Amino acid sequence: MLIFNRLYQFTKIMYAVAVFLTYNLQFYVPYTLLWPRICRKVLYKYGEDTINKCEHIFRIGLIFMTCK
Repeated sequence: MLIFNRLYQFTKIMYAVAVFLTYNLQFYVPYTLLWPRICRKVLYKYGEDTINKCEHIFRIGLIFMTCK
């Protein structure tokens, strides 16, 4: 029984790692559709550094919107 328990624990850990590493890939398409519109309409008057910071905030915001 101990072997099955270890296999089960290992499977759970690998599944959690896979979800953790690929979760942000799910937002590639929404990001590529939404970011150019936001950047073009709102951020056209700011510098490159500010645009990069806003880009990171936008990506993090997309992820937080899906959290419970």
